[in-house]
Amino acid sequence: MSLPTLDPLWRTSPDDRDIIRQYARLSASSASLTVVTDQLNGVAKVSPSTVTRVQGMIDEIETLEADHADAVSSGTAHLGNVTSYEGPAPGVKLSKADRQRKLDVIEWDTDLLKIKTTSSGSGSSTAEGVRLARVAELKDRILTAVGLDDASGGDGTFPVYRS
Repeated sequence: MSLPTLDPLWRTSPDDRDIIRQYARLSASSASLTVVTDQLNGVAKVSPSTVTRVQGMIDEIETLEADHADAVSSGTAHLGNVTSYEGPAPGVKLSKADRQRKLDVIEWDTDLLKIKTTSSGSGSSTAEGVRLARVAELKDRILTAVGLDDASGGDGTFPVYRS
């Protein structure tokens, strides 16, 4: 079974059709690719400017994913928006006596009054969370623009209707 021809407004390198099929979580079957091709051809016919916008969003996703791959290879992907603090515990006001290390032969352990924390935040407050949220938003916008946001249940199958 041959696939319908894709409108020339869509790129073949990178293959916009296959990328969008993956975003829609559709299988690499003839039926899935035919549906995706029909949708993309319809968009190209009705709104060529949408094709350009969708391709820009695909390029942005590719850049975000490439930047993340670079951070993984350099070993900095886990850092996100890490913050570090060392000093008195919040709410503790150190007096002059608390800050003294030695007085004659008496020595105080002032380290008991300090804390050291490292936090990478959680959820979308980290750089990784923001990146993932942006990628998800772009994929959703792409699928909505080409009419594939509800084409399947995300399992690569399509509903069968009896005629």
